[in-house]
Amino acid sequence: RKHYILHMITRSIESCVNSHPSVVDTLSQRRGSSSNHNTSTFSSNTFPASLNNIMADLCSREFSIYHGVFIASLLLTFGLSLYEWSQRYFENDLPRGQKVFMCCGAIKVTIGILLWTVLYPKDCYGVDLTFPIVAIVVGVYWMLWGLKFRSEAAAQARAQGGRTAMGSNGTGDAEGDDVETGVVMGSVVEKREIS
Repeated sequence: RKHYILHMITRSIESCVNSHPSVVDTLSQRRGSSSNHNTSTFSSNTFPASLNNIMADLCSREFSIYHGVFIASLLLTFGLSLYEWSQRYFENDLPRGQKVFMCCGAIKVTIGILLWTVLYPKDCYGVDLTFPIVAIVVGVYWMLWGLKFRSEAAAQARAQGGRTAMGSNGTGDAEGDDVETGVVMGSVVEKREIS
């Protein structure tokens, strides 16, 4: 009896499927759509992950360049301080101090502008703009210091020129006095010989 019942159930299912083939197609379509949905979900999940990896690579590369230029700027400041100290703050060579400070100031300002614009890591979040502004301010300060050296050098040149002119005038007066003294002494000698 059990076998007979199972046989009857199997035959009824087969007859139902054969009489309604659209049911099979619907089930197959649903399975295909579900698989496509899973595939699209997987691709949509993997796409942001790959984009995040690309952005992270760009950020690390840009930040490494930014950090390298930042260190170079700090080394420039440290090197200029040591060189100024070794030259005794350019007290005896003001034109050289002017050239050094003007050149280093221009380089510092250029570095600050580059860090603020071209080399700024746009793909990174949380990068502060304080250092580019400080670099520009320090560069302008160095250039103003170079202009101060130039004005002091010009003042020293004018002072030395005035001393040279005064020395030449004093020598001429002294020579004139000697000539006059010689003339007077000569007249006195002539007068004594005549008498």
